Amino acid sequence: MIPKIAMALGLGLITIACSELWFYWVDLHPGLWQIWLLYAIASYLMIAMMRLYRLGWPGVVVAAGLFGIVIEGVVVPVLYEALPFSILWTSLAWHGLLTVGCGVFGFRAVAKSPMWTGLACAVAGLALGIWLGFMWVAERGAIRVTPFSLQVLLAYAMFVVGHVMLDRMADRPWCPTKGDLVVLWGLVFAVWALNWALPLFPFALAFPALVGVSWWAMARGKSAAPWDIGGRLPAASYMTSLLLPAGIIAGAVTTGGVIPEVNAWWIMATGPVAAILWLWALGRLAVGRG
Repeated sequence: MIPKIAMALGLGLITIACSELWFYWVDLHPGLWQIWLLYAIASYLMIAMMRLYRLGWPGVVVAAGLFGIVIEGVVVPVLYEALPFSILWTSLAWHGLLTVGCGVFGFRAVAKSPMWTGLACAVAGLALGIWLGFMWVAERGAIRVTPFSLQVLLAYAMFVVGHVMLDRMADRPWCPTKGDLVVLWGLVFAVWALNWALPLFPFALAFPALVGVSWWAMARGKSAAPWDIGGRLPAASYMTSLLLPAGIIAGAVTTGGVIPEVNAWWIMATGPVAAILWLWALGRLAVGRG
């Protein structure tokens, strides 16, 4: 039980940092722990289904998309606001591709090499800084360096602590069960039913439909070499990852509010990639090639 809880909480720290604190201004209040818990539950569902069904790369893509669908379809109702575009952005592109694909699996892949970690973090930091600077200016009118830097550094601390928790727990024996999924999915659907099912009917039906298609595909796609997040990252990679918050702060301070409509550029850059990957992965899993 302890490895499962630690895995969920560690993934929750990473995903809330990538999905929230590095994407727009966030009021840093004690109630953030509730959002962390929601991200932890969505993250555990993702990783538990991957491990339970022994999924490879296509399964990673679909599980990452499913994480985004839970966040945007249960935690907030963004999934239903502009169908079908809202499936792509923010569920698949923002949460699936960027948060999970880059922030969880992508980082753990490149972080085996400190040199590649530094290079990837510098580039990602500058890109995130341009986005976050634009969002701060759009929402707050200007970037105040001290609170901005505090939010970026807090998110970085959460990101690192989350990955260290995965280092400690990923190789420990833990086996998700169908009982885990029944309990957690039951909780997720209960929240969906109470908050969105009737007020947003029939658009709210997109959530169970997307979950059903994803689960059906994942259950079909066994892999001979399942992908996992096991293995400890070298300490030197964590040191070079400091270029990530440095890049975010530098990118925001130098470009914040200067480049117009960064959100449109961001969506156009990530949206098609996320859609193509997700459809490809669903097709692979549907024919049992996971």
